[in-house]
Amino acid sequence: KDDPNIKFTAFQRINTGSIVLNQQEIRNCIYGGKLNDLLFKLNETLEWRQLLARKADKRMKDVETILRFFAAHFDDNNYEKPVTAFLNNFMDREKNITSDISKEWEQLFTGTLSTIIKNVGKDFPRTSKSKTFNRAVFESVMTAVARLKLKKGFKSSELKGKYIKLINDSDYLGSVTSQTSDKKNYKNRIDIAIKILS
Repeated sequence: KDDPNIKFTAFQRINTGSIVLNQQEIRNCIYGGKLNDLLFKLNETLEWRQLLARKADKRMKDVETILRFFAAHFDDNNYEKPVTAFLNNFMDREKNITSDISKEWEQLFTGTLSTIIKNVGKDFPRTSKSKTFNRAVFESVMTAVARLKLKKGFKSSELKGKYIKLINDSDYLGSVTSQTSDKKNYKNRIDIAIKILS
């Protein structure tokens, strides 16, 4: 099978116009399909826009953040640096998901996000050290909660207190604030989030 990153790299090299496309903008051009359509649909949902507290990003950073959640949730065991190639591979492989899977993934994203916002509030996805939206916190906590919701005995009402504990955990903080694309940090932050939020 052709390596999706070859096509991506080739597109990057000819991408020399007045406004150079970023990584997600390139993915939008070469990995079109139902997954790409879903990312744009989810990017317009009310709770997501309220969480970001701004209009849709013309450069698609918000769309890429949603993609990062799906890649982490479904494919974290295959994570390798760089994150660009990891996201390329995932999007290329899953670009033609069925309509049924698209609906399942839509419910997964909106349901997980709603649970976190309802129970954690404005502290998500931020650390105890910064009030800036942290994408590493977002993808790890979303992945943890999405998985934990499937387990018997999970109590969403306890999320607030556990989240505060999580964002004050030194190992977790290190994994979401320094060398965030490092494979060890990528795996650690998901594992720690699952452990503390369970």
